[in-house]
Amino acid sequence: MREQDLVVSILAKWGAHPRVRVARINTGAAQLHSRFVRFNPRGTADIVGLIAPTGRMLMIECKTVDGRQSPEQWVMQRVVTEFGGLYILARSMEDVDAVLNAVLKE
Repeated sequence: MREQDLVVSILAKWGAHPRVRVARINTGAAQLHSRFVRFNPRGTADIVGLIAPTGRMLMIECKTVDGRQSPEQWVMQRVVTEFGGLYILARSMEDVDAVLNAVLKE
């Protein structure tokens, strides 16, 4: 499965869940007129969201079966989890379903 197909599937399924809010996040930079602007921190996951009722942060990084996290993504995973957020490295819908179903039962 392509990363983009996985992103779309996750957004469709989990975006409809009453306790989960998710959005696709782009990172990068651009020259806008005379200013250089960066969009979101390097390493930000493909999908960012919140889990109700606690407001726990959720990040989901989508990768193909053989895809690897960049060093910046690995650091972001560490920061999110150290601060109590939930970070999922998703290679399939099953990866996301298993983690979120378990967390939502708590």
